[in-house]
Amino acid sequence: MTDFKWEEILIYFFITLLGTFANYFYRISKGLSFSILSLTSHLFISSFGGTLTLLICTYFQVDHGLIGAACGISRWSGSKMIEELENRMIEKIKNGQPKQ
Repeated sequence: MTDFKWEEILIYFFITLLGTFANYFYRISKGLSFSILSLTSHLFISSFGGTLTLLICTYFQVDHGLIGAACGISRWSGSKMIEELENRMIEKIKNGQPKQ
């Protein structure tokens, strides 16, 4: 297991937040109207997605530099990544094998 320092975790969290704001403001530029509730929900979803990404990367002993990129990308993808992980886990439970 990889040992993390608090500074590293804060950097990953910051990168996750950058992905959150980038995705949210991209959606605004495409016509979504601004809402504090919507932004707050994006922040909670990104925190959850970033945490899952950090845990998965830790499990697979991913290099620290790639963890930051994965956290940012996972937030850009947002709930799609979480949904895909959920689908793969359900598929593996049902069939014993993940879908390809």
